[in-house]
Amino acid sequence: MPIEVLLWIPGVAALVAGGLAGYQVRDKLDRTMGLPSWDFTRSWASNVTVAAGLLTISTLPSLMPAGKPPLTTAGYTGLSVMFTLLAALAPMVFNFSRTVRVRTQGANPPEIISEGGARMFLLAAVLTLWGAIGQLELQVLLMHELQLAGAVPSSIAIFLEAVFSLVAFGLFIYSRRMMVRLVEIQPDGPSAAAARVEAAESAPPPVRWPLL
Repeated sequence: MPIEVLLWIPGVAALVAGGLAGYQVRDKLDRTMGLPSWDFTRSWASNVTVAAGLLTISTLPSLMPAGKPPLTTAGYTGLSVMFTLLAALAPMVFNFSRTVRVRTQGANPPEIISEGGARMFLLAAVLTLWGAIGQLELQVLLMHELQLAGAVPSSIAIFLEAVFSLVAFGLFIYSRRMMVRLVEIQPDGPSAAAARVEAAESAPPPVRWPLL
C-alpha cells in the first residue's frame, strides 16, 4: 500500500470532522479563543497520539518478515513520527492567529490577555485529530503484520484491530463534538482582527481550551 494513501486517509477523516464542526458553528467563526492547554483527563486525541506512537516504536523490533507487508519498518517509523509531529504542530498553528490585548474593565491591575481565532482553532483541531487517527491506523496495520508473522494469535489480532478501529471512530465523533462545543462556549465579543480598542478593553476574556 502506498505510504501516501496511509498518510491521507486519516487526514481526510480529520478534514471531514473539521468541516462538519465548522459548518455547525459557521455563525460563530469570528469569535476569539483562549490559548490551548494540555489536560491529561480531557486531551484524549493528544494522549492517543503520543501513546500509540510509543507503542509503534516499541513494537517494531519484534516484527518479523511476513510476505509482503503494507510498509517497511522504516515506513512505519516515518509515519509514526509524522503523525506525532502533526499533533505537536497543532498549537503552534493556532498561535499564528494569536493577538494580545489589555483588559482594563473588571481587572485591577489591568490584565494582558492572549487570544486567537476560532478558524485557526478548527485547523489546529484537524491536525490533532489527523495525528491521532493516523497513529491508530498504524496500530491496525501492525496487528495485521504481527498476525502474519505468527507473533500474535489471529483471534487476538482481529480483536485488537477492531478495538483500535472503534477508538478511531470514537475520536472522530468526540473531536467533532468538542470542536463545536469549545467554539460555542467562547464569550461574544469583537473579533481579534476588527475589534475597536475601547471595546476590546471591556470584552470578557476568552476561555482556554484543552488540546483535543
